[in-house]
Amino acid sequence: MIRLAPLLVVAACVVQAAPAQPRPDDSTKPSDSRYARVYTIGASVTAGAGRDASLAALLDRAIPGDHAPVQNLASMFFFAGPTPSARKQVDRCLHDKATLVVGLDALFWFAYGRVSGETEEARTESRLVRFRRGLREMERLTMPFVIGDIPDMRHADPRMLPPHAIPSPSALAAINRALAKWAAGREHVTVLPVASWAKKLEGGTFKLPPRGKAEPIVLPKERAMSPDRLHPSRVGQVALAHRVVQRLRKRFADEAVELSLDFWKTVEALGLLR
Repeated sequence: MIRLAPLLVVAACVVQAAPAQPRPDDSTKPSDSRYARVYTIGASVTAGAGRDASLAALLDRAIPGDHAPVQNLASMFFFAGPTPSARKQVDRCLHDKATLVVGLDALFWFAYGRVSGETEEARTESRLVRFRRGLREMERLTMPFVIGDIPDMRHADPRMLPPHAIPSPSALAAINRALAKWAAGREHVTVLPVASWAKKLEGGTFKLPPRGKAEPIVLPKERAMSPDRLHPSRVGQVALAHRVVQRLRKRFADEAVELSLDFWKTVEALGLLR
């Protein structure tokens, strides 16, 4: 396994600073783009787990020039009431006429949590019923909407995520199939592969972007995840945001405003280069 800490320092030393990006002209102002009013919704991962690396703050760094601050509606307490939390967040997006909504984990707690049922089949059906409730809240969003699929978090600390709250592998697969089917009929919806990203973070196989001539670095598991193994670390949070920005750039390739989040400069700015 390649250790992150010494290579971070090397990477910081071998690359010259990138030139400052020019200010956008009138034809590329964020006010004319999908990035005019960006809102993030969801639970603790999107919220940054109460730290200074919320998805909103990191996306805000990625939008060039003068722009409206990205709004963070995500809540650390989403799990306590997924339906009212989602409804409140979606209502705010609609009221404020958001031009883009991003939610890494806006559906997570509609898949996880205690459900009724004496058999696995019954419990899976209960989860699907609750998950579809979440989809009904999300389908009120008609602007471009980027949502994460549902990761397997069986490795999380049971004090944070007890076994009864975790869907079985077959239930999780059924839930993600339901999400894919729902999204397929909605051109404004983009599903992010959060399940794949989370698996790589937990498994110590998540590749960080290279810097200059340095070789790509694999983010070690102990640096990628928080001790609760439910949330990414601050470095992991920046790595996820970098992937989100890449996906947005690809999805909205016709967008005049070009997002850019430099992973290395961001972790340095947050004091994570050590």
